[in-house]
Amino acid sequence: MSGCTTTPAPGPLATTSSEPTPALSDAVKAFTRFNSVLDGYAGGTSAVDEFRDLVTPEYFNQLVSDDQQRSETRVVGTSSFSEEKLVDAVQWGGNGDLALVVCLDLSRTREINPDGAETSTGARRLRSPLLISFEVVAADDVELLVTKVDQWAEDGYCL
Repeated sequence: MSGCTTTPAPGPLATTSSEPTPALSDAVKAFTRFNSVLDGYAGGTSAVDEFRDLVTPEYFNQLVSDDQQRSETRVVGTSSFSEEKLVDAVQWGGNGDLALVVCLDLSRTREINPDGAETSTGARRLRSPLLISFEVVAADDVELLVTKVDQWAEDGYCL
């Protein structure tokens, strides 16, 4: 998927929390909006500009740069995520004020090649752990912007 790096995040096991907190619910809402745009972008129905209000200016510039090398293969359908947990943002790279881990589920998506044919899904990973970093930009209204999305390096998190 374009816009998501595949370099594993460094570090030992993270301290996680799945307790409902304002920070967890705000992070889930912010990632839900981001993931919705990502689905459209990966499927070719949304432009990279639609990320502008959801991410930091630095991450937006990276997404624009990545867009120039974008593969012609599309991922159509709707992804979902589960197993949301907050992790220590500093321990996992310091890319923001808050960090969320999710299991991204691609089982309701299909890869389509440039000729419009579905590609083989045999080797494709359908559940993948992601680490999403956020910056808090409005404390009163709790507005979060995505600063980075990475693969999370916890083996077995999304079984």
